[in-house]
Amino acid sequence: MGEEHFTLVAIQIDDWNRNLSPWRSDEVDGSFAGEAGRTLDYIEQQVVPQLDIQSQANRPLYIMGYSLAGLFALWAMYQTDIFAGCATCSGSMWYPGFVEYVNSQPTLANKHIYISLGGKESRTSDRLMATVRIGQRRFANFSKKTTM
Repeated sequence: MGEEHFTLVAIQIDDWNRNLSPWRSDEVDGSFAGEAGRTLDYIEQQVVPQLDIQSQANRPLYIMGYSLAGLFALWAMYQTDIFAGCATCSGSMWYPGFVEYVNSQPTLANKHIYISLGGKESRTSDRLMATVRIGQRRFANFSKKTTM
């Protein structure tokens, strides 16, 4: 078997709610400031150029995240073509308006999307966060319908 070469980059986010939420919502508190665009700009303008990825056999870039960072990773797929795919692990698909946003976007044709959800996430007492499994299923159904 051949060797697989990859580069793994972790980015520290000091304020998840502020820096990873795609937009403000009246259904969540004001700490979700909707500044994901700034974070994505930082990744595209500061992080990716430092990877020197183009000189390394044109390897594709993937983005991944857990929880709100998982939502961010999936949202980023609709914002830029720089990523070949994403992994969203227990992604916060409960975020108000996210499934509707996805339904209004063109399909992510030829992109690789990995979605996982643990068994406890939808069993929370928070009514909004408890909808995470519903949001995930709606996304999966929309993706199947539009990519076939």
